[in-house]
Amino acid sequence: MGLYWKYYSDKVAGFLLFLIWLGLVYMAAKRDLQAFSRGGPLGVFYFFEALVWTLLATVVGIRLFLAKLATRIVDQIFGGRTMLRKPPLALSPYHAALVAGRGAEVEPELLALQEQHPEHAELAELLLELYRKSPEQALAALERHFSVRRAADPRELRLVMHYADLQRQRQHPEAALPLLKRELHSAIYNSTEKQALQQRLEALAGRGDHV
Repeated sequence: MGLYWKYYSDKVAGFLLFLIWLGLVYMAAKRDLQAFSRGGPLGVFYFFEALVWTLLATVVGIRLFLAKLATRIVDQIFGGRTMLRKPPLALSPYHAALVAGRGAEVEPELLALQEQHPEHAELAELLLELYRKSPEQALAALERHFSVRRAADPRELRLVMHYADLQRQRQHPEAALPLLKRELHSAIYNSTEKQALQQRLEALAGRGDHV
């Protein structure tokens, strides 16, 4: 439910911002025309009012369009990935604990670590291993991970696919659609990874439970 809400609320917010930008552009153009057609003191007033509308439209336009353009430029420069500095985490002892069957012992520590570093892909994989027999808890751990901005990491694609697999196991494959759509537009994936996401999305959207 959280991923559904985040995905669609972002879409609605973007659409509303676009409508606001159109309104500002319209008002700026309208006042510009009135300024040139009226002349005199009223024309001067309309001219300065048009400047205010233009400034507002420019600010909203930068927020609406240039942020996405900057992301795409970074994506091209770094070969399709946005590189963020990851916090160094010493996870080897937790790997060893899970192999030794001491998952219940380290579970509180792993959850505390994820609360501090929800973006960390290796940590998310550890929680998947911990909850391999508890799909609901595994999904919750993944949703916490996907709710924040993350760095480029080969594990990210595996985590998304695992999320889709878990939703399929729950007989709700369509629940993975919002995440797949959102991740497809993320700059943390290279072109090959995005192709894999696109294929999974098309298969899921086209065949439902038979994916």
